[in-house]
Amino acid sequence: RGILPAVERPLSWNQALSRLSGEPALVFYEGGGRPLRELVTPSTRRLSVFVGPEGGFAPEEVQAAQNAGLSSVSLGTRILRCETAPVAALAAVLYAGGNM
Repeated sequence: RGILPAVERPLSWNQALSRLSGEPALVFYEGGGRPLRELVTPSTRRLSVFVGPEGGFAPEEVQAAQNAGLSSVSLGTRILRCETAPVAALAAVLYAGGNM
């Protein structure tokens, strides 16, 4: 509690992927991936979260993310708008981490 997440300036996809340098990160992708509960636990302290633009990520973008070490996860079968997907992703991460 009382810790504000860092929100950085917009970066290109490749710039964002190169900045991760082995940090834990998730890419929320409608094509699925690993269960969130396997990737976020109460001991998770630092995490980068990526949600796609309107229309979603291209398969090659997801592949590049996975090649960079990100894990893909899904928010379920419903496709969310780019305005609501970040809020849903953060709520899911908080819940999986035992903070809700």
